[in-house]
Formats: sequence, C-alpha cells, structure tokens
Amino acid sequence: MIDSSLSQLSDAAGSDDSRDGKAPEWIEVDFFLKPRTEQLADLVVELWKSGMKLKEIGPQVGLSRSATDRAFRHWHESRGLPTPHGFSNRNRRPPSAKILARREHVLKRIDEG
Repeated sequence: MIDSSLSQLSDAAGSDDSRDGKAPEWIEVDFFLKPRTEQLADLVVELWKSGMKLKEIGPQVGLSRSATDRAFRHWHESRGLPTPHGFSNRNRRPPSAKILARREHVLKRIDEG
C-alpha cells in the first residue's frame, strides 16, 4: 500500500518539468500535533483573552473549574510568564488618586529616613 503510494508520488513528481524528470529521493512531512493538555490550555487562554471569565470557560470546554485554572496556569508557566493575579482581566482599574497620593507620601517618608 505504502510502496504503491510512493511510486505514484514519484511518478507524479517525475512528470513535472521543473524537476527535469527526476523524482525526489526523500519526502519530508513536518507535522506536529500538540498534546491535548496544550490544546486545552491554548483554548482556555484564547477564550479568556476574548473577555470570558474562567468560571464560564470551564463548562463551555468541558472542564471543571479547577482543571480550567490548572490549564490557565500551565499556559503561563510553560511560557515563563507570570500568571495574572486573580486570573481576571475584567474590571481592572488604575489606582485611584487617593491611593497614588498615599503611595507618594509613603515613598517621600522613606526617602527622608
């Protein structure tokens, strides 16, 4: 079966004018299928980046909440990235003016000694 497929391939390649009638000696197939854990982690992060909460993602992809959290954490750790605190990308607000003023005050006091 494989031999007949290869001979058909070499016959087809031999009829191509750009190869000067020579069949290739090797055919290289470069294909890599990610493990299921990597595929799920990619999917979880993709949905999270689109704005979904992790607790909404789990049921949609068929994972428990803890498995969803592990996949999310794995995706970041495998790339050497810090896992976002609280795993949330929604409702992030910059610090209020009051907090910024307090921080400046504290830093000033530290500098003064």
